[in-house]
Amino acid sequence: MCLSGMPLCFTFGFVRGSISINKYPQKAMAMHKPVKAFRALLRLVFAYLLVGGMAAVASPITITFDDLSSVTSGAAVSFPVVPSGYDGFFWSNFSVIDALDSAPSGGQNGTISPKNVAFNPFGSSASFFATNTFNFDSAYLTAAWNDGLQLEVRGFVSTNLIYDNTYTLNTTNSSLINFDYLGVTRVAFIATGGIHNSDYSGTGTVFVVDNLTVDVPEPSTSALLILSGALACLADLRKKSAGRWKQGYVSTSDN
Repeated sequence: MCLSGMPLCFTFGFVRGSISINKYPQKAMAMHKPVKAFRALLRLVFAYLLVGGMAAVASPITITFDDLSSVTSGAAVSFPVVPSGYDGFFWSNFSVIDALDSAPSGGQNGTISPKNVAFNPFGSSASFFATNTFNFDSAYLTAAWNDGLQLEVRGFVSTNLIYDNTYTLNTTNSSLINFDYLGVTRVAFIATGGIHNSDYSGTGTVFVVDNLTVDVPEPSTSALLILSGALACLADLRKKSAGRWKQGYVSTSDN
């Protein structure tokens, strides 16, 4: 409380069951100002790390499918699926085939690194996704049976559609497509249309993909050092401030 006409204000508090009096609560309150200021600075540090620092380093990955077990089209009853977790991603409706030793198709022209390619069985839509964001950079894509195949490629962040583009594929050559889908969590492929190439016996809206390249952002070393240093400073400042608060606000002395 404050007494009229007197320059001092008295604040009452409890310490271990006893009442204490402090004549300088304003001074004690001022001791918390450095903590508040540092917290504001820490928010700016986190904003920097979130926008640029933490994602400053990206590790490129080229997915070739060549280290997976595969079969040829003549020997296959069913084709091995690309397993979940392969190269850090989950895969939906992607299977793998040894295209070079299989029946003639666009798969031979679509093989960039021997010997496997991935494809979408029965021409159905396919996708790959991850729990964290990644950049979908590029891929070699080829139509298996139909020239002029239309391939729609969608990029999502969670359930939000961010990218949506359609590309024309042929059986006679592989197309390197630079997607530059940044910060996505899922990429979906939808193939439609095209005209059957009579040189091939197979039919349907099947495409093959090889040497798919993604970037997985990782925290940079400098960003982690900044973050750990900021947290250490905050912890130290809070510790010192707590000690000063106890001495300046809750005190057994009235001097």
